[in-house]
Amino acid sequence: MDSVNVVGVQFRRAGKIYHFTPGDYDVRIGDPVVVETDRGPSLAEVAVLKLLARSELGDQELKPIIRKASAKDLEIPSKQSPEFVENFSREALKRHELNLRILKAEVQLGGNKIIVYFSAPGRVDFRELVKDLATGLFARVELKQVGARDEAKLVGGIGICGREFCCSSFLREFVPVSIKMAKNQNLALNPTKVSGGCGRLLCCLTYENDTYTEMRRIMPGKGAKVRVIEDGVLATVIKSDLINQRVMVISDDEAGNIQTLPIAQLEVLDKGPRPQSDQGARGDRSGRGDRGERGSRGDTSRGGRPAQAKGMPVSDTANESDDEQHVDEDLSEAEIWSEDIHLEDFGFEGQEKEKEKENEKARARPPQAPTAVPSATRPGTATPDGQPQGGEGRGRRRGRRGRGGGSGGGTPPSS
Repeated sequence: MDSVNVVGVQFRRAGKIYHFTPGDYDVRIGDPVVVETDRGPSLAEVAVLKLLARSELGDQELKPIIRKASAKDLEIPSKQSPEFVENFSREALKRHELNLRILKAEVQLGGNKIIVYFSAPGRVDFRELVKDLATGLFARVELKQVGARDEAKLVGGIGICGREFCCSSFLREFVPVSIKMAKNQNLALNPTKVSGGCGRLLCCLTYENDTYTEMRRIMPGKGAKVRVIEDGVLATVIKSDLINQRVMVISDDEAGNIQTLPIAQLEVLDKGPRPQSDQGARGDRSGRGDRGERGSRGDTSRGGRPAQAKGMPVSDTANESDDEQHVDEDLSEAEIWSEDIHLEDFGFEGQEKEKEKENEKARARPPQAPTAVPSATRPGTATPDGQPQGGEGRGRRRGRRGRGGGSGGGTPPSS
């Protein structure tokens, strides 16, 4: 069978893998090499070596690496080092007073092109900044704006687990994450517990989600009818321990004994009905499209993504995929108490909804009619001191009538 040696390279740590052929060079993992890209020759690091059948490549044609990187290729002038470019960019940013943050700089091989990554809350007009950078660095400068997750990947940091961010250490591509994964794993819907340094849902929620889904298929649901294998007693499931694969049951006889048994010691007779609240939650999710946060309720924001609950991290899937819906349908009848949790119960949306209700009541309230003004102070009538108010003609006549001892200046004069 015809096979091809393939070299996978990365341009930054934990970056995306691009495939080339080794050509006439003997390379090893970790060797710096020079490869051809759309931006021109670029410096990369060998990350993967593998042997693929030509049928696996299909019509794809792989380019060979240009050469192994020499000492001259690895030598970077002090005025073109990434650290110098980042500091220079920050100083220029202060002069232009733009609302953005410089994250990282990359210098192309040869120093002819520099890429500066930044983050900003919205669109920024940085044309003058680019001109200033190009003049000071004597190179072509390109500014690229990145999102929250890419910002965390470029900058790096320590997660709530005490280890380095997954995205900056080994996770090469971001995967969709939804709040349903946190519920499936019985995690507390606490923003500080399920959100990462980027403010989005933790990427690690996807690591064990399939395992939890498989365990739920085995567990009987709340209200399921089971038989204890040891003594043949019929019982009803009242609670499930997903991790330990144990269930709490109550016997159907008059004694009503409650005991906790492993799932292996029970014979499931009837899985029981799915909880109504769980079905309602599924109906709500099936009818709404998400991003991210994907996974939350509320009105839509830019891009059709619904706004997240107050304090909750943004979900990343724009819409629930068919695979996710299929997994959701296959969940067992086990008591999923986390599925019954609503964000309002934790106060995430309570304050916000109260304000919205107050605003709706204020808009729906009919305009109040102007209050009647007492005749003594009504425009066009005489004041207590005998001075007329309002227009020159009608007000004076009313004032005279009031002073003449009539029934007050409240009635309009006859025409």
